[in-house]
Amino acid sequence: MKPRVPVRVLLIHGEAIYFGGAETLLTRLVTAGLGADVQLTVARVTGGPLARALPAHVATVNLPPNQPFSPGGFRRQLGALPLGECEVLHAWGTRSWELAALAGQLANRPVVGTLHDHPEADYLTPTRRRLMRWLARWGLQRVTTVSQTLRDACVAAGWPPEKLTVIRNGVTVPPAVPRVVGQPVRFGFLGSLTAAKGLPDLLGSAAALARRASSGWELHIAGTAQTPAEAAQLRTWQEAWHDNAWWAQVHWHGGVVAEEFLCRIDVLIVPSRAFETFSLALAEAALAGVPTIAANFGALPELVRDGRTGRLFAPGDAEACGTIMAELLVHPNSISLMGEAARTVVAQECSFEKMIAAYRTILSAEAQNGR
Repeated sequence: MKPRVPVRVLLIHGEAIYFGGAETLLTRLVTAGLGADVQLTVARVTGGPLARALPAHVATVNLPPNQPFSPGGFRRQLGALPLGECEVLHAWGTRSWELAALAGQLANRPVVGTLHDHPEADYLTPTRRRLMRWLARWGLQRVTTVSQTLRDACVAAGWPPEKLTVIRNGVTVPPAVPRVVGQPVRFGFLGSLTAAKGLPDLLGSAAALARRASSGWELHIAGTAQTPAEAAQLRTWQEAWHDNAWWAQVHWHGGVVAEEFLCRIDVLIVPSRAFETFSLALAEAALAGVPTIAANFGALPELVRDGRTGRLFAPGDAEACGTIMAELLVHPNSISLMGEAARTVVAQECSFEKMIAAYRTILSAEAQNGR
């Protein structure tokens, strides 16, 4: 019997500026690999944040940056791809879809695209939305979405349902560690410090909580503003609240190691106003035994079962979030119970091994179809 030849996959990531949950997950995925049946090479922007994050053992290809987009930059990126050395192209994020789709046409290779964004997100121009829909229909053989809610949104936007496969983002399940909620109760936020992530609502919730309970709690905020404009807006919010008596109970941590931060809080708050296609912080918190108070929007309710694994409130309703926080202060035992339930749900539905197996199956199947 001939030895099994691994499928050669060229994973393309064209983002040159931001490093968020999608990039964190990609780093973990390619660091671990997809097993002996899949040989991964990552095409990433030279000098970009992903290039700095990938470990030395990961096979990489240098892409010249192309942000903002230019036809010349696109041609240079296309020329940098080693198309003769792969059997499947995998575009991680829509910024890479058109590059991967054209490369696939030129090299007669199947193309898989992973979607992290809502197909009609406010930050996408109408032209970009149409291009994504066209690529999903004609340029890609398969599109993976990171949640069922995101898949449903794609179908509603006119994307071909037969091409859409749900592969939830995966997290490593650590050994269970007993947690005791003491005093003060430590509420936490982890993410970009922006309006879309609900930071002003979070601060409003702290004010609402302070009107009900002046002590017995802390709010720990981890994350950074990634652009000068975001940093300026953050300073405006901080200046608006810092004269309040409760401000001393708010602690700013900046960039952190997520796993370490989540182990030091009792409840995670995810007050996003933007459609969350998946919350990596929420899933990782659950595995640390930390329940979540989340906005009832996007894919967040897929993992937050109200009253069982966490609590939900209407997006933008800072008073409601503050009320829930106050209720948990009175019943701290419910925090531990919801944390245990959250760990069980996420371990069953979002394990890293389950995600790796799903991508291995998809990529191997497309390679066979393309031969």
